[in-house]
Amino acid sequence: PTQLIRKLADTFLEVADGRKRSFQHEAFWFNLLGFCLRPGYGDPGDELRMKQVWGLYLEGMSFSRPQVRTEWWIFWRRVAGGLKAGHQLQIYEQVRAALQEGSSGSGKKSKSRGKGSTTYLSAAEELEVWLALANFERLPANIKVSLGRTLLHKLRKEKGNPDPKELWALSRLGARTAMYG
Repeated sequence: PTQLIRKLADTFLEVADGRKRSFQHEAFWFNLLGFCLRPGYGDPGDELRMKQVWGLYLEGMSFSRPQVRTEWWIFWRRVAGGLKAGHQLQIYEQVRAALQEGSSGSGKKSKSRGKGSTTYLSAAEELEVWLALANFERLPANIKVSLGRTLLHKLRKEKGNPDPKELWALSRLGARTAMYG
C-alpha cells in the first residue's frame, strides 16, 4: 500500500544523515528510499518529499564507491516521475558529456552526483545512467532524440549482442506516449 511505503520513506528522509555512516549504509539507504518513493508521485505528500529529495541531489553522495554510485542512479530512475522538468534537465546536463565520449567502461569523467562533483562512469554505472535518463520523460524532445542517437551509436560500436536494458532505454527514449505526466 502506498500509505505504508510513503511512511517508510518519511522515516528514511528523517534519518538521512545516517546514510553517511558507511558506503554500505548509503547504498542500502538509496535503494530503500527509492523503493518507497517510486514513482515519485501519486500520494498527497509526494511533492514535499520530492523537494527534500532534490536537496539530496544538490548535496550529492557521501561515498563515491561503485555500489553507491549504482544505487544513486537506480534511485533517480525510480523517482523520475516526481522530478520537475528543470531537475531532469539539470541531471542530464551533468552526465551528458560522459555519455557522448567514447565507449562503455572507459573511465569517462562526468559530473554525475550533484554539487558539480566529478566522478567516473563504470560500465555498470553507465547502464544505470541510461536507464535513469530513459525515465526522464520531461526532457525536451530534441534532447531525447540526441540521447537516442548517442545510445544507438554506442550500441553499433559494441561487439556482440546489446544488453536488453540498453534496448529498453532506447525504446523509452523514442516512445511517443509518456508513462507519466
